[in-house]
Amino acid sequence: PRQWNGTVYYDTVDPEADLSLTKTADSPVVAPMGTVTWTLTVTNNGPNSASNTVLTDTLPVGFDWTADTCAAGPPAGNTLTWNVGTLANGASASCQVIGQVWASSGQAVVNTATASSDATDPTAATAAATVLVDGSLAAIPTTSPAGLAALAVLLAGAALLALRRAPM
Repeated sequence: PRQWNGTVYYDTVDPEADLSLTKTADSPVVAPMGTVTWTLTVTNNGPNSASNTVLTDTLPVGFDWTADTCAAGPPAGNTLTWNVGTLANGASASCQVIGQVWASSGQAVVNTATASSDATDPTAATAAATVLVDGSLAAIPTTSPAGLAALAVLLAGAALLALRRAPM
């Protein structure tokens, strides 16, 4: 933009920094009331530093935030704001957002985030990740090591009893 310093006009150059953003889910399919972890990575593709970089994650309906590694939470309403700070040319920053999916079976839960900075960005940095809620997923029951040992003793006893009763 053209500036006046009181004597002459001069042109200033706005610094440019091309931010890119990726977002992934740890699993593409999750059970109702299951947990999902979204990973967000913002990268400055330059050519200049991106000062005051901010990542804004709009949490979707059907998702309850429980924690994040962004030092951003808890969210204000459904918006999680992460003040990344200055990203040098070529630098990246990542964090994770963890929560419970309570959407109904068959629903897609789409989580979208954006990144911005004080530098002029020739393209908007937006990314989304989707998980499908699958009601057919069921938790696999597990037991403790002591429970497994007790089960093994019971099965061995039953086998021994069956062998003793078997006619020879």
